[in-house]
Formats: sequence, structure tokens, C-alpha cells
Amino acid sequence: MTKILVVSDSHGTTEHMTQAVRDSMPDMMIHLGDGWHDAVKIRYQFPDLYVVQVPGNCDYVDDDLEKLIEIEGKRIFICHGHQFSVKMGYGRVLQEALEKKADILLCGHTHVVCQDYYKGMAVLNPGTIGDVKEPGRPTYGIIEINKGKINIEAWCL
Repeated sequence: MTKILVVSDSHGTTEHMTQAVRDSMPDMMIHLGDGWHDAVKIRYQFPDLYVVQVPGNCDYVDDDLEKLIEIEGKRIFICHGHQFSVKMGYGRVLQEALEKKADILLCGHTHVVCQDYYKGMAVLNPGTIGDVKEPGRPTYGIIEINKGKINIEAWCL
């Protein structure tokens, strides 16, 4: 079994990610942007934690805006989501993920949790782990892949 912590939009706040790593004890973490340097800090804090990340619209780094990774035979399409205008709806990013034959779509940008399935594909937007507006709480996602089965859950700190 592989347990993946999924975070997005930390916007300079690492203490919530630190708590989420300690609480969930994941095998890896995926950071979906708007906090590139926060994810780098987590790498140093937890050197055994495998971290994959993509930049968001507030990250000024030169890296791929989207990635397709494979974990336990499952294809995971990751992006921040701004390039697909996810604040206006998920249609474009869903189509892109389906074209890439993804089993899981992960995106952020909206700061609002979305946990769903679309045409057999697991979809997760973990909300925001850092840039929380009152009366909200930091949120993140957990994906477990076990013997070909995918389980996704959104969590609050």
C-alpha cells in the first residue's frame, strides 16, 4: 500500500504541512503549487519523504506546470489548475486528465475541497493547507493505493 499526502496553496505556511505529515505518516507528498519553497522546506524537514510538486500561478520557478506520474500502476495527473481555469469549472482539466488516461486527477488553485469521481477517475482538490480565510480550517487530501484500489479522502486540521 502507498499512502500519499496531497496539499496545495500553502502560500508560505509550512507548519500546517508539518502537522499533516506527522498526523498522516505518508509514504510521499504531492504539492500542487502556490508554495513551491514551502514544499522544499518540507523535503529538508522530512528527508525520507518523497515529494513531487508542480508550480502554481504564485510560484516563480521554471518547472513543468503539469506532470503525469505513476504509482503502483496508477496514472496520476497533477497540476495547480490555473492553466485550466479551474476556478470557472473543472471541465477543461477533467478532459485533459482523461486524454492522458489518468486514474487520478489532482489539482488545486480554488482553495476549496473537491473530492469526486468522474468517468471512473478519482478527482481530488485538497483545498488549501495554508491560505485559510476565516472561518475555514486548513485542508489536505490523503490517497491510498492498495492492490489496484484507490481511496481518496479530504481532511481538515
